[in-house]
Amino acid sequence: MATPAQLAATARLPGVTAAAGPFATVSVTANLTQAGISGTRPYPLQIVGRRSPGGAVDDLTLDQGHWPQNDQQIVLSRAVQRDLGGSTVTVGSQKLTVVGVANSVTNTAQAWVLPSGITRLGGSGPSQAQMLYRFANAGTSTAIAADIASHALPPLEAGAMTYMMSKQQFLNDDAHNWVPHLMFYFPRADASNWGADLAGAPPMLNAQFQQSAEAISVIMVPVTHWSDGTPAPMH
Repeated sequence: MATPAQLAATARLPGVTAAAGPFATVSVTANLTQAGISGTRPYPLQIVGRRSPGGAVDDLTLDQGHWPQNDQQIVLSRAVQRDLGGSTVTVGSQKLTVVGVANSVTNTAQAWVLPSGITRLGGSGPSQAQMLYRFANAGTSTAIAADIASHALPPLEAGAMTYMMSKQQFLNDDAHNWVPHLMFYFPRADASNWGADLAGAPPMLNAQFQQSAEAISVIMVPVTHWSDGTPAPMH
């Protein structure tokens, strides 16, 4: 697993003109209040710990309110606030007050807390960190492959995951919003290594990454309900 110092060192790689991070990150299913509706709604969130909204990369725009001032406060992304419009976020036993709404041009988080607040939310699971870059030139598959081969980029940590649980997701032009699903990222391997594409087994291998420069495999696991709790069609 790459250390914070190793991640920070990637900001000095050739071609990188600006960088931000590493920012501690946690992926959770939170319970959010909704404006005008009693109770709470489960909602998957990628929460990032940042000391301030500013930075050399992904300088956040605060639409409303202010940045968190303690570990009991949280800022939501514009998209999440538009979807829910709530005032509190509960993660486990931690209840956070929404004090601001921000927009990220990179869409790399759905919410932000102070760095000290990430430990309180993340439990005992594996640590995650986020690095953001600006490059002098657009990357090519050849350049990415060369950086991986020379170990200029840290190796992928097995088990990294993302998700597309909202009805507003857009998978691609053919599938549109498809079904709610989880995506797990691993160093490249055959589908059978992870029980994917086997008869009766939910995991599926996303074949488009098997020939990509990043040398990763992506396993997709459909789930039964959307993030708003309603049943999803099973394909």
